[in-house]
Amino acid sequence: MKIKPRMTKFILRSSAILLPFSMTFIVVLITLYMLMDTNLPRFVLPTITLVLGLLLWATGIILRTRSRFFFAASFHILTAYLLFLDDLGIFGMHSSLLWPFLVIFTGLSFFVAGNMHYGKPHPMYITISVAFFVLGLVFLIFASDIMNVSLISFFAGSFSVVIALLILLLSRLIINKTCISLETVNE
Repeated sequence: MKIKPRMTKFILRSSAILLPFSMTFIVVLITLYMLMDTNLPRFVLPTITLVLGLLLWATGIILRTRSRFFFAASFHILTAYLLFLDDLGIFGMHSSLLWPFLVIFTGLSFFVAGNMHYGKPHPMYITISVAFFVLGLVFLIFASDIMNVSLISFFAGSFSVVIALLILLLSRLIINKTCISLETVNE
């Protein structure tokens, strides 16, 4: 199926705004769903999310600019799956536990987008994916009350360790730059 170049250009330009908007729209809806603790009609939110995800996936295939569309599509499809399971009552968990899963799904979506763009795992996408995945797991641990310590007190207690690691990292970078510049001067 061939799409006119003008239409392709319009879709690609509008996707720079519409893709983040669609993801933000779903996340805001889920946030309102969690905060109001109301019962929406069953399967409405998962169906909207799934339809958006499938449309984005198809657009990525048709336009052959996959990573941009597959990132948003995989996020929507994973979120729809989670919301379907929640509506079916399979988890039996409070809706406040949905947020950590969304962060984990963001990490998985980066991994999918990187694989689709490069045809194999790419370090840039893997790094972002792992960061979101770990952050989601940390949020899940604290949201599910596995740890009896609040997230704020945990970070306050580990603040000095984080600062020390950052100082070590910066000093290492400075030493490496100094060594590289000395090597170029000697040549």
